[in-house]
Amino acid sequence: MVDCKTYNKRRPQLEWDKACRFELQDLGKKCIKQQDFGMRYGQPCVLLKLNRVFDWHPENYHNDSDIPSEIKDTYLPYYVHLKCFGVTPADEDNMDRIEYYPAGGFHFKYFPFRNQQGYRSPLVFVRFPSMSMHVLVMIECRAYARNIRQNSVERAGTVRFELLVD
Repeated sequence: MVDCKTYNKRRPQLEWDKACRFELQDLGKKCIKQQDFGMRYGQPCVLLKLNRVFDWHPENYHNDSDIPSEIKDTYLPYYVHLKCFGVTPADEDNMDRIEYYPAGGFHFKYFPFRNQQGYRSPLVFVRFPSMSMHVLVMIECRAYARNIRQNSVERAGTVRFELLVD
């Protein structure tokens, strides 16, 4: 295992054959077991990860004009950015704001996956602090990097799920 706390960009290629330790504290203090992952308070947290793709390296966007408009305001380099939204306008109205822990998404330092001993996929908690009560909401989350293709029909670079807060 490699301690990757100090990396703000990619890891050096010399370390790719070792797993980068994922720091659980990066998942924040609001989505924790002691708070039932927000469920008790009607503020559910959903844990997301990317599928492992052997030797895949996420790529930054080359310039500001390449960054998709839906993430332009929150995009950080060296992260696979994550963006969730309601599938329909009614879903959008019933979910209000969304929080991500860690805020940037999946850091590049956790890639590539090469079946390293001890490798753990990086995780992101998506928190919904203002969901409408008793309304089923369909949510889609998309992963963004220059070399990730999103296609809702083929479920490429996306995931869909439903949330109902009682």
